[in-house]
Amino acid sequence: MADPIPKDKSERLDSEALFDAAIGNGLTGYANDGGKWLLGKHVFQDALERGERADDALYLALNSAGENAESSPEEAAQKFWKTLPIDKAVSEALRGYAKDGGAFQLGEWVFNESLKKGVPVEESLNQALEAAKDGAESHPGDAAIRFWRTIDPSYVERASQRMKDGVKTTELIHRGWMKKGLFAGTYLGEKSGEPLIVKQGKKESLEKEREVLSSINYPGIPKVIGYLENEIHIGGLTRLSIEKMKGKNFAEYANLDGKWKSRPLDSKIAASITVGLTRCFEAVSDGGYLYRDLNPAHIMIHGTSVGLIDLEASARKDEDGKARMTDPRGTWETMSPEEFEMGGTITEASNVYSLGCMLYQMVAGNNPFSGHTGPTADEAFAQAKALHEKKYPAPIEGPLGEVITKALHPDPNKRYATLQAFRRAVQQAA
Repeated sequence: MADPIPKDKSERLDSEALFDAAIGNGLTGYANDGGKWLLGKHVFQDALERGERADDALYLALNSAGENAESSPEEAAQKFWKTLPIDKAVSEALRGYAKDGGAFQLGEWVFNESLKKGVPVEESLNQALEAAKDGAESHPGDAAIRFWRTIDPSYVERASQRMKDGVKTTELIHRGWMKKGLFAGTYLGEKSGEPLIVKQGKKESLEKEREVLSSINYPGIPKVIGYLENEIHIGGLTRLSIEKMKGKNFAEYANLDGKWKSRPLDSKIAASITVGLTRCFEAVSDGGYLYRDLNPAHIMIHGTSVGLIDLEASARKDEDGKARMTDPRGTWETMSPEEFEMGGTITEASNVYSLGCMLYQMVAGNNPFSGHTGPTADEAFAQAKALHEKKYPAPIEGPLGEVITKALHPDPNKRYATLQAFRRAVQQAA
């Protein structure tokens, strides 16, 4: 059966390479023969061209190939392995397990040895997975990128060269568990020699962050450098490229560990950082949003300058200056009590509470609301909510301690009403 995808359209080559690797394991047991695999491949390409997300396009391709399968899974699997080279067909199966080329090669070797011994292909694949998994040490997201470079070292470079924004990614620095797509995540990057932060993921989240950043013009908030929607060369993901802020994040600056223990700062230094951070929050508010998700990793410190990053979760203000909670996510250790309520009202007083949590962290070297460890995510969330709902008497003496106590009041009407009022109180106390 002829390939229904024209070979003269070079712009499709990268998505085809991605498809070859990503769909290999998914279609095992479905494809009747090479023709049915090509049918799935055609459906995948059409879905991408219609603007479908890569994961949705893959789902459609699987369904199409499955509905048109005629042979038994074992026969289909054997035929499918003959359609694709082993290294590409097994790549998705090993994705997320291989730490580096060695772990992948271990899995590939086990797979081939099992086949030579007459072990059925499905069982051979399982043995290969287990072998690769046993040799893995890194985070699945990091492993995925390392693994792809092992399979096709030139792919990432070729994809970057075809991107329309002139941005080149260099290193994966974060990949959340909820991210989807082989190339989703946050990367270091550069354009014309200038360092950037490049985020690749779902359009809806990155589009919102772009809107928030574009509404603000302040030195402490990163600027948007480029934006591409549903880029085929990265599996249909959207890319947002932003200015890379100089300096260290607060977690690095204060040696903060996973239990929210950090190096206590001199009260004057803590006050100075808080004032700079409050000015960043004011810039976000002036742009029509309320910043959410205050996290030590989101605070950038460079000399005497303070910056704020990761504005994706910011809430748009209504005409009355308030915002409504539509997604109670964020960093539980710094969320105000009202931010735990779906549909709750948040104001600048909610920001004051979050800033009070970080100021406490700076001075005391710990967070009064950490330690929620429920057996399930819902129970941990409820435990964190309960901690914030009771008044916490900050055990910090002096004027700055009094400011913190007021900022951390569970009743928003008893806190500083505005960011400006809180900033002035911190300046006076210092």
